[in-house]
Amino acid sequence: MKRTAFLIVMSAMLLLNTGAAFAGIEPKELPETASVDESLPSRMLYEGIAIPALYGEDANLSVLISNKPEYNWSSEGKSGKLENSPICEKGSMYFPLREIAENIGFTVEWNESDRSVDICKEEFTAKMYIDNKNFETGGDLKNFDAGPLVIDGKTFLSESGMEKLLGIFITDQNGDLFLNNCDVEIVKNPVAGIEDWISENRETVGRHIKRMDGFSYVLIVEEEKTTGGYTFDFSNLEVEGGILRIEYDLNPPNEPAIQVLTKPFSLLKISNEIYQVKVDRFGYTGTISDLKFGEHGATLYLEGENPYERFDDLVVMAGIDTEIEDGTSMDFKIGTVLDVQYSFSTRSIPAQTTAEKIRVISAPDIFSTYKGSVKETVEDENTFSVRLAKDSNFANDLIVH
Repeated sequence: MKRTAFLIVMSAMLLLNTGAAFAGIEPKELPETASVDESLPSRMLYEGIAIPALYGEDANLSVLISNKPEYNWSSEGKSGKLENSPICEKGSMYFPLREIAENIGFTVEWNESDRSVDICKEEFTAKMYIDNKNFETGGDLKNFDAGPLVIDGKTFLSESGMEKLLGIFITDQNGDLFLNNCDVEIVKNPVAGIEDWISENRETVGRHIKRMDGFSYVLIVEEEKTTGGYTFDFSNLEVEGGILRIEYDLNPPNEPAIQVLTKPFSLLKISNEIYQVKVDRFGYTGTISDLKFGEHGATLYLEGENPYERFDDLVVMAGIDTEIEDGTSMDFKIGTVLDVQYSFSTRSIPAQTTAEKIRVISAPDIFSTYKGSVKETVEDENTFSVRLAKDSNFANDLIVH
């Protein structure tokens, strides 16, 4: 798992032998088992910046905590923010066990008698011991690669420990934690054996899948940009039933790059077989200025932020199976504001696309009503029109399609 994090050292004391993290009673006064050794340098250098350092009784032990104030997490459609940030210890990431476990549906109970933790979810049960590397699942006694850390009354478990105990893999990108039942890696370095496959698909916009050695590789190629240096910022990674669901934004380069046409791309490595990739991204917001309903759905003409420029508009085809959030197709009327998620669009002006998902932002509360009797009907292969009349004045008639 690839990570980038600016680290700052924890100012609290390292607490090595307490069950306060899980006890359902008032915490006791904790022993001071870690202290600062004045003979050791009190500051460390990280990327040229001096930061405070806390050392335990073992001079080789230093516990560093990220300075990121909030970590987001997502798992199986659920998401939230962690109250306790992950910890880096001896180059390994540790995560708040109780908080993550309960967020994804596990129940956690503390046993004072043997200083253990019972963790349950449906038919799954496990027991973990605070003071050593032992844990039990399915009646079998197993061992963590590294035991839990208890810091400031909270219990943290390593990345591999979370995998062994809860069966989840944690992918971290700039503080966004993706919790999955299989490992998803954002690949930064070349992968041997698929260089030719990447070269063949590098210039084709879309999502490309290759399975090799029990892994699935997903190559995401975006629309052509006039400058290089664009990066992918993933805000959701989720695997379920052979489907990879992703959400991301493209970040432009911090500094203007050389003016050269390039297609940004990203490579993901997944430990399960992937057969389909779905992008959960609302890439356009617009207001309905015209619309037409047909046999297979609706065609929506959306105006962007600039109502006087057609290149800012988008013609959206919404099928009868298109997912609609926060509303229904009854909200499709002139003046309704929509978010539209789509993968591809034409290069025409205005561009045209087929919606994968639509979110109703707002719909006008006031609309016109008309009372009249049917005066004439016209029907063809795709439409049905009715002329309504309220009186004998032809100018007051209304044609409804």
